[in-house]
Amino acid sequence: MGVLSALLIAGIYQDGWAHNHGKVDESFFTPWHFVLYGTMALSGIVLFVVGLRDLAARRDQITDGLLGVAGRAAIRDSIPAGYWSSVLGVVIFIVGGGLDLVWHTIFGIEASIDALVSPTHLALALGAALVCSGPIRSVAFRYREDAGGWSHVGPAAVAVAAILGLVGFFTQYVQPIGADVVVSVVEKSDDEGVVDGLYVMDADGAHQSRLFPSTSEDAFGPAVSPDGQRVVYRVATGASPASDLYVAKLNGSAAKPIRITQSGRHDTQPAWSPSGDRIAYVSAPAATSGEFQLDVVRADGSGQRVVLHGVTTLSGPAWAPDGRHIAVGSRNGVTDQIEVVDSGTGAASWVAGALGDWPSYSPDGTEIYFSRSDAEGNPSTIDAASLSQMSPGSVRTIESGGANMSATSRDGSRLAFVRSDRGTDQIFVAGMEGRDPVDVSVLSGMDASRPAWAGNRIVFNAIGRPHISSSDSGLALSLSAMLLQAIVVCGSLLMLVRRWRMPFGAITFVLTFFGVALATQNDEYFAIPAALVAGLAGDIFVKSLGERARRAPALYVLGFGIPFVLTAGYVVAVAVAHGLGWPPNMAIGSPFIAGFAGLLVAFAYDSPLRWESAA
Repeated sequence: MGVLSALLIAGIYQDGWAHNHGKVDESFFTPWHFVLYGTMALSGIVLFVVGLRDLAARRDQITDGLLGVAGRAAIRDSIPAGYWSSVLGVVIFIVGGGLDLVWHTIFGIEASIDALVSPTHLALALGAALVCSGPIRSVAFRYREDAGGWSHVGPAAVAVAAILGLVGFFTQYVQPIGADVVVSVVEKSDDEGVVDGLYVMDADGAHQSRLFPSTSEDAFGPAVSPDGQRVVYRVATGASPASDLYVAKLNGSAAKPIRITQSGRHDTQPAWSPSGDRIAYVSAPAATSGEFQLDVVRADGSGQRVVLHGVTTLSGPAWAPDGRHIAVGSRNGVTDQIEVVDSGTGAASWVAGALGDWPSYSPDGTEIYFSRSDAEGNPSTIDAASLSQMSPGSVRTIESGGANMSATSRDGSRLAFVRSDRGTDQIFVAGMEGRDPVDVSVLSGMDASRPAWAGNRIVFNAIGRPHISSSDSGLALSLSAMLLQAIVVCGSLLMLVRRWRMPFGAITFVLTFFGVALATQNDEYFAIPAALVAGLAGDIFVKSLGERARRAPALYVLGFGIPFVLTAGYVVAVAVAHGLGWPPNMAIGSPFIAGFAGLLVAFAYDSPLRWESAA
């Protein structure tokens, strides 16, 4: 039955291969389903024949009919010990198959992840798991913990490989081996990614165009000079974490932009002074944590000086109309709050009630507009905090619905801001009190940010959605896949090692079966050697330590080591086959994270916390 369990899982995988490779039409009756249900039928036939043969051998003992005491005992004993769960699995699989036919007739054939969580498919998975559990339970009934060798515990190892393969199949969308989406994050991508670009448009959204045609530089955070003739923006080139500020003509002049900072830090978020001769900006550590600075430099790049330093975060500096103060988003303890800094002395004070970031002044300088976030850190409202001595700390809401990053027009009649609209961030324009907001950018598949007024036009930043390999969600998904793989692999293998004396090659077989099966789903065969090497490492470790490998601390080493080697091998395999796109921290740290997950599983099998009675 161990071999039949493996055949059943192979039948499931070949059906999955057909689905993933477009071989399945809208019909339930396919060759792939025939093989799948045929492998289950084979298990059912074997169990039926064995049971019928045993009943025939016991017919002389059945004196009161099949429903009598002796008859019921004969039926119970007709199936070998441990295999009644397999019988139940066959029944559930048959019922699930009938329901699956009805389900597909009503809803059609699934072609994506939803196929793996279909209720009828999960019923089939439960039936298959119970069928595969039979050999494991049978070996557990027949042999003590000191049993070993392929002839005794080999069927259990094969059945565990089958169950592990079943779990892998139904979680293949987040398994490193076989999941295209995980591979696409880890591997080196030919996609250079989408860089930030600067755009300009009329205040009503008309005549929208890209400000600088080149897409080779990451341009972000425009600010327009008071006369509307120049724009300052941040530029990052290539893979360097550092960035510098550039000043360019806004009238379409072919004159080359002028670099005004070159500090080796992340210089960003510039803001022009009202006189147009100075630029304030945030200077942050490049690709690391550390001290943020508020700096000021002349528009030609001379006279750079530090106004404020020694703070943990800064954002969105904005000059007051008097040209003597700069408002900036900072952090008061653990709370985001607007701080006003004297541009000459660096003396700073908090604005009462202005709990947020990305400040901008009202034209008369009596209020500071700022972006407030909700409890989860998402943009919530644009509020206005009074600077008047008559009403200090008074705050009112200008715009809600996730609005942020406000900018007031020069004449004080309109407010531009950013708000999410149908899945992307767009530039909106409204009256100064937030009346009648209109989406003026209307970008398709792009996120807009950082609006800046240039007379009756708006300069803003826009970026397309990044490739998954460069997004936080992609990195989180790939690391989660490593964790899941570590847990399911260790949960299966450590059960075998802890329960019996595993013959050499058992761990290698289980992991190789797992790796080969998953690799077939999306032709990711390059990853198979990682599973093979991890299995051999586990077998060698168990063989070398013998009985000691079955208990702590050696079991802990095994629990850490197998996912560590498997994950490290996978990273190396991806690097060799496709090149490595993961950041170094991910590539080096992920095997350790996977190892720690396996170690926790090992703790469940042999707890490090034991109670010992007093002597």
